[in-house]
Amino acid sequence: MAKFLLAIIFSVSLVLYPTSASAPATGGDTLGLLKIAKPPINEAVVDLPVTPEPEPSPNPELDLIMPLAGPSIHTNYFGPNDVFHWQDINSRQYHTYGVENGKFIYQPGDTWFIYGLFGPIEAVKYDWNVKYPLWNGRHNGIDFAVASGTPVLAASGGEVTFVGERVGHSIVVQIDNFQITYGHLDSFLVKVGERVTQGQIIGYSGSSGTINPHLHFEIDKYENEQRWGINPAKYLLPELKSAIIPDVSTNRYINGPLLWENPAGDFRW
Repeated sequence: MAKFLLAIIFSVSLVLYPTSASAPATGGDTLGLLKIAKPPINEAVVDLPVTPEPEPSPNPELDLIMPLAGPSIHTNYFGPNDVFHWQDINSRQYHTYGVENGKFIYQPGDTWFIYGLFGPIEAVKYDWNVKYPLWNGRHNGIDFAVASGTPVLAASGGEVTFVGERVGHSIVVQIDNFQITYGHLDSFLVKVGERVTQGQIIGYSGSSGTINPHLHFEIDKYENEQRWGINPAKYLLPELKSAIIPDVSTNRYINGPLLWENPAGDFRW
């Protein structure tokens, strides 16, 4: 009888928490699919201690706009493909996300949502996720989930210093001692040496170097022969406070949930 009851409980758990469906990967990786909705109970966890870093000197004012046009919009998916029901960190409302072949399903009117925060995100603890060794176990940038072919805007004016392969197809724009990287693009509209203006379309989003289409948005600061990863969130508020940010391991920190009043700090790499 005990074995029979255990079998029933196991069957019900598979219905409530299916493990066959896989959510898309995020970050500058080519790992394929990540199970982030319900990690298996026996999933290996890797402790990655985060060493406190001295802060860089106060940043000169950066006047940035969002690198994607319009507010964050996501329409609930209803269909035959894999679905995930994730609570939004900002609104606490639940949204339904459809996934097909490792890619989010977008519907007319959808724009973008956040699918990877800056800093020591929780996802790096699991053995199926990229460890970001170049950044000492932290994600350097914010990932915007967005359909391929969406126009990418220059968040700031500046000079294009790189166009090519870095985080997939990437563009780097220099402003003072800051470099802004736009990664995983599908195509470019600018070339090295060109000066761009804020809001100019510089390329189109894609999935180069990864599976699920998204824009990797990274800010680095060069100071006293040191390079710092800068949290873009400090320049993109209040827009991020109203954005759709599903409560998943790529949007949570190792030491706790996202708190806008205490965002992840910059780090040296």
